[in-house]
Amino acid sequence: MERGTDTTSRLGVAVADHFFSQNDWLFREQNIHDWGIDAHVEPKKNNRPVGRLIALQIKTGPSWFSSENESGIRHAISDWHMDYWLRHQLPVFIILHDPESHTTVWQKVERHLLKRSAGGSCFIRIPRSNTLNRSALPYFEESLSSDPTSFKRNHLALDYPLMTAVRNADEAYLEILEMNHKSLNMRGASFRFNDESKSKPDLSVERSLPHSNIHEYMAWAFPWLEYEHTTKLQDPTGSIEGEVHKLIVTLNSIGTAFLELEKFYNTDVLPKDYEVPFDESDEMDEDEYSEWAFRRAMEKD
Repeated sequence: MERGTDTTSRLGVAVADHFFSQNDWLFREQNIHDWGIDAHVEPKKNNRPVGRLIALQIKTGPSWFSSENESGIRHAISDWHMDYWLRHQLPVFIILHDPESHTTVWQKVERHLLKRSAGGSCFIRIPRSNTLNRSALPYFEESLSSDPTSFKRNHLALDYPLMTAVRNADEAYLEILEMNHKSLNMRGASFRFNDESKSKPDLSVERSLPHSNIHEYMAWAFPWLEYEHTTKLQDPTGSIEGEVHKLIVTLNSIGTAFLELEKFYNTDVLPKDYEVPFDESDEMDEDEYSEWAFRRAMEKD
């Protein structure tokens, strides 16, 4: 039976909802502005939610299973989704459902599992053995979101290449697009090094976030940067649909300290090499040293 795209997509959501609900997890579909996250799930303890969530991306249809070999199903991921999922505050799982064969598989999005093809596109392998059944529950439980401190550490570790690029540049510039009439108003981040007027950015990352102003956005998206505007915005009333914040950026104390720690983690600290000073008045002559050595030997015995 041929189904419409919307009907097909609902089948995968329904299967995931049934699985988690049957195992006493709360399933909350994100059907407005999902931006790559279709649902949140939360376990309960003593019949109460525990306040720790997992994010799900759910894809439905046999086409998602068409690229497969002995190592698993090859699931393509856009660079935007890759960046967004890796930096998400919640652990993200991909769920694929084939309504024709009644097959449902899962995989957690982790950096070490992401690969790039010869053409440069990103993908992740999902083993057929990762069936969505009760045996998968321990993997979901172990991945429940961690505390905010751990998240901040991970955020800095993921940004290490960006920090290095900013440090190595003579000058670094960052552009952020702010859409004044959109709920997801802060969109994209483009870096240009040494020349702000370049037609194309040297590096671009997708960090689209809802924040009331540029300062809140920078504190969350780039807590390791010091910044100043290089040009004035045109409209203080917000009537313009979109404006670009053009910033000159440098590493702040957080970024500098993190790079120093990374250097420490990856290199050995050489011991200092100088003669330890002694007070001359405490130096022992030969007889005193012999008596001290004798008493020490007796104490050991």
